[in-house]
Amino acid sequence: MLKIPFAIQFPKHMKEKGNYAGGKGPRGLIVHYAADPQGDLENAENCIEYGIRQGYTFLCIAGTGELIQAHDVMKWGYHAGESKWDVRLKRLSWGIYGSVSDDFVGVEMNCAGKLTEKDGKYYPHWAFVKDTSKLKPGAKDIPKEQVRFVVNKMYGCPTGYYQKYTPEQEDTLIRSIMWLYVNCIDFKLEYVLGHHEVAGVLGIGYFRKSDPGGSLSMPMPTFRDYLIRNKHELIAKYNITKVT
Repeated sequence: MLKIPFAIQFPKHMKEKGNYAGGKGPRGLIVHYAADPQGDLENAENCIEYGIRQGYTFLCIAGTGELIQAHDVMKWGYHAGESKWDVRLKRLSWGIYGSVSDDFVGVEMNCAGKLTEKDGKYYPHWAFVKDTSKLKPGAKDIPKEQVRFVVNKMYGCPTGYYQKYTPEQEDTLIRSIMWLYVNCIDFKLEYVLGHHEVAGVLGIGYFRKSDPGGSLSMPMPTFRDYLIRNKHELIAKYNITKVT
């Protein structure tokens, strides 16, 4: 099992379906949000537990920045659902058809994600009674300083309000991406994608998913460009070395 050295190893194992094509690990990574309460390590552990019950496979980053691993990153499992990616990015030529889960590793970010505005306050989807706009008793809003509004034209995701990823989460996300880039031979930074891309207009023709959307501090194309332009500096910053 290939273990990420700075990840907390979860005592239970998520369901794996098999090796990635060629046995060389994931070709890239899908950024998600878990659409759950953003919090500490316990929240992320609850997310992993939920994923195990549902038969999903992903890494998870807590709001406080801890990374949890519960599967071998050289093996794939379900995390993206209906999705595809036949978009040519720079010098890459292959297209990804069907679900992208068997090509890309998934990372769930502990975060409420897309929010609903009501009476000047911002709420996650679970704060409402099903199929109505009525708030559940005791439902709590997301503090305004944690909220970001984005529009489709700029971010490429559904227009709306999103809970922001924390700086600690984004730092761990970048560190994890660079570690995978160094240690998985097929991994391409051009294939760091948002769920809203592969399960959105660019991927399947409509927005089935909106994550990471405005939760990430920059649009996904800008994020990819940042990783590519600064890869050597980032590898040095996090002191990443190849596992032998």
